[in-house]
Amino acid sequence: MKHKRFLSILSLSFLAACSLASCGGGDEPGPGPDHDPDPTPTEPTVENPLVVDEITADSEGVKLVAPFTIYTEDGGTPEELEYNTETFDSNVFENMYEAIRVAGANSTNANKLQVQDANHTQIFIRQKASNWFVFDGHDYIGTDSQTTCKEYIDSHPNAYGIYGQGSGYAYLGREDYVDEMELSETQLELNAGAYNYMFSKNGVGAGENGQSLNGFSYVTATVRMSEMRYRPATDGDGWNAYIFINLRAGIISDLGLIGNLMSDNTVQWRLVRNCTSTSHGAAGFLTFPEKGIVNQSTKYDAETGEYYGFDDLYFEACGLSNGWLLNITNLRTGQTYSLDERHYESDGVTPLVENPDPIYYQALIASSYCPVVGNVWNWDCGAATTNVLWENITMQRYVDDNIETYRNGDDSLKYKFTPDSEYLRDGYSQGAFAASYEFGVYEEDGVYASGATYKKGDTYLSQSVSYTNPW
Repeated sequence: MKHKRFLSILSLSFLAACSLASCGGGDEPGPGPDHDPDPTPTEPTVENPLVVDEITADSEGVKLVAPFTIYTEDGGTPEELEYNTETFDSNVFENMYEAIRVAGANSTNANKLQVQDANHTQIFIRQKASNWFVFDGHDYIGTDSQTTCKEYIDSHPNAYGIYGQGSGYAYLGREDYVDEMELSETQLELNAGAYNYMFSKNGVGAGENGQSLNGFSYVTATVRMSEMRYRPATDGDGWNAYIFINLRAGIISDLGLIGNLMSDNTVQWRLVRNCTSTSHGAAGFLTFPEKGIVNQSTKYDAETGEYYGFDDLYFEACGLSNGWLLNITNLRTGQTYSLDERHYESDGVTPLVENPDPIYYQALIASSYCPVVGNVWNWDCGAATTNVLWENITMQRYVDDNIETYRNGDDSLKYKFTPDSEYLRDGYSQGAFAASYEFGVYEEDGVYASGATYKKGDTYLSQSVSYTNPW
């Protein structure tokens, strides 16, 4: 900081005389106001925490230490803390995400709450939403403007930003399947936890030779769940694992499986759909326990806390002008589990044609592990579905609403869908601190845990989600 000094003529004369005297070889001047040595840094305290309010591309993170305590702005203890219907009898939390979630929910502009770790590093205090709090894994990077924070996260896949009001995640680091993609960030799902998505391109109007090319409405794939490991969450918030194919044109629907640990210690995978058709009303998301358990296992690895021993499955999803068809066949039992979702006007007879232009049909291959709780969900929940292994993903363009058209289609109309395919629009592991993928080629023949075989040269896509295991 620059300080201005205003000196009188008398003062200047006095200073000149002192200067002449010192030239005569008098004593060296002692330390003055401008020569004081650097003061000894003070240790952070509750009232004076460590605040990092500037982020650069090479910012180094602060190692955080539990527990995490919620304080008032001046370092006092909040009178009362609530979240949803729960009232807390303590302002101290072992989990930093829960602490930020609760502090954000109880803060106002007139009552700003903060969160400090055990070393009094301030990792949250209510401020304007456009300022983010950035973490890289478990390390705290700091708080800064949206633009600066986004630049840091874009170059650090394990990083993520929390809104300045603690209302949820503003941005998540990502691992992209390819360098050049047609990704629109508006489609990113910030409250859906960590997930792996691979989107096809849609169709083309006035495409080859001036002809329109319909998009991809029919997808088949083998999912080697025999190679997968499942670990349940331990934080009590509620988490759902998903493996699905999504088909979209005018409307959108996730079609596949939801996985959960049941009360009898069996991990069960049941049919689920999440459809945006107006015909469903508020029941767009729906599970179908009455159709049976598609896949299940009680095999448990006590060392890792993981369940294994699931069956391999064959997925078949078909998009129609007014709905969807889904068939999942258990390759061990031979049993097929089906959904036939048709949408109709209120009379129940007239088709509700919500996919009127098949040019826009698009396919998505996905696996995820999603929180039920909103706001700042917990990266330390321990949940995992690792090595969801997709094999022989094949797509066909829309022709008509008859599934047999595709089953009996010519091989020349069937397109292999992989991360290196020309039909890839984008693919990524969102929330790369927990989500990851591997695309590769088998170097030799081999056998899966299910007994099925693979050949040298076959390709595979492995998708995983693994939140930090707190055990």
